[in-house]
Amino acid sequence: MVMTLSRNEYLEDYYSYSPGESAVFIGPTGTGKTVFAQQCLDAAMSQNPHLSVSTAMPKPADDQTVEWAGRSDFKITRVIQRPDPLC
Repeated sequence: MVMTLSRNEYLEDYYSYSPGESAVFIGPTGTGKTVFAQQCLDAAMSQNPHLSVSTAMPKPADDQTVEWAGRSDFKITRVIQRPDPLC
């Protein structure tokens, strides 16, 4: 049996997060991974009001990420990746 749910149905009726769990969102470009990850994190924070959060977003300048960070009162810190040292 295959059950199809809207994101809201899934988040409201089935999604449950316990502190210490991790999640990874993988899929092709443009399939809504960033939005869904943010919706899951919003739900996890609602379920766990004292939850400390740290996320790694590969595209911190993305409009969706910036809007969500502002709405959630998150600080965006850019991490500069250094090239591998020469051996």
